[in-house]
Amino acid sequence: MKILDQKGFNEWARTYDKSVKESNHEQTYPFAGYETLIDYLDSVIKPNSNVLDIGIGTGFLAEKLTRKNCKVTGVDFSEEMLMVAKKNVPSLNTIQFDLNDGIPKIDESFDVILS
Repeated sequence: MKILDQKGFNEWARTYDKSVKESNHEQTYPFAGYETLIDYLDSVIKPNSNVLDIGIGTGFLAEKLTRKNCKVTGVDFSEEMLMVAKKNVPSLNTIQFDLNDGIPKIDESFDVILS
């Protein structure tokens, strides 16, 4: 699989969730075990937590966490991924930022930080 840049992820955003589901179902790279990991994270993150999700993609985990009254802030370098995530989770706080440029300044504390 080719490593994608920001433009590549922007182009992939519309079909990303489908790719994840297919790869997970077929247990192939790069998303074999994805749903197991998401279910695990959902089980250990406590309700009402303030969560920072770095590389949030389309917000699949954020969608589950907001059902537990978690407040989720998502960071991603892909504007299109963030637009899909915001559509999936309207309450989501989003920050477009490329971690190749360092770490974004966020004036907030978090109970959980994941990537």
